[in-house]
Amino acid sequence: LEQCAVCGVEETEAQPLKQCSRCHQAVYCSAACQRQDFPKHKTQCAALAAKAAAGKPEDPAAAGNAGASDLLGLNDPEPLVDVG
Repeated sequence: LEQCAVCGVEETEAQPLKQCSRCHQAVYCSAACQRQDFPKHKTQCAALAAKAAAGKPEDPAAAGNAGASDLLGLNDPEPLVDVG
């Protein structure tokens, strides 16, 4: 079972954890935990995302769709996505 990166709460059917939408590595039980962890996680997130992307072929439909605010990281913290 996965645990929240901040408070350690375990994932259950009633409370699925959500993962960082950029790196898909960090998981959180709530947006509050994600916000608390973001100053530490953002230093690791880009590297984790790049490493994951290096193993995947680039989606030609997504190429060139990043806006300037995305490239500059102005849209942080990343939204959460359901893990389950």
